[in-house]
Amino acid sequence: MLAKAIAVIEDEIDVLNLYQDVLENEGYIVFAYNDPLEAINNIQQMPKEFGLVISDYRMPLINGFEVCTKLIDLNPDLKVVIISAFDLMEEDRNPTFTFINKPITIAKLISVVNEALSKSLYI
Repeated sequence: MLAKAIAVIEDEIDVLNLYQDVLENEGYIVFAYNDPLEAINNIQQMPKEFGLVISDYRMPLINGFEVCTKLIDLNPDLKVVIISAFDLMEEDRNPTFTFINKPITIAKLISVVNEALSKSLYI
C-alpha cells in the first residue's frame, strides 16, 4: 500500500515551512506550495496521489476555496482543510471542507490531519 500525499498551500513561507516540518515529522509525505497556481498545476498532473489538501484561505490571485474547488474537480475523494484568520464568506463555505481558524496549534493541526485522513490515507 502506498500512502497518499498531503498538499499544503500557504503564501506565508514561515507558516508553510512549519506545517511541512510538523507533518513530515508525523510521517506524512508533504508537498508544500507558496503559490496556489503552481499547486493547481502540479497537483493536476497526479491528482489521485493526494489524499488531503491544506490551504490558507486568503492568498494572492486566488483564494483557498477556489483552489480546493478546482482540485476537488480533479479528485472528488480529496479531503480539504482550509485555514483562515478571517471569517469566510457564505459563498465560500462547503459542507465537505473542514474550516479551521488561525491561529492553529501544532496539536490541533496534527489532530485535524489525522482525522481527515483516518479513512482515506491508504490506497
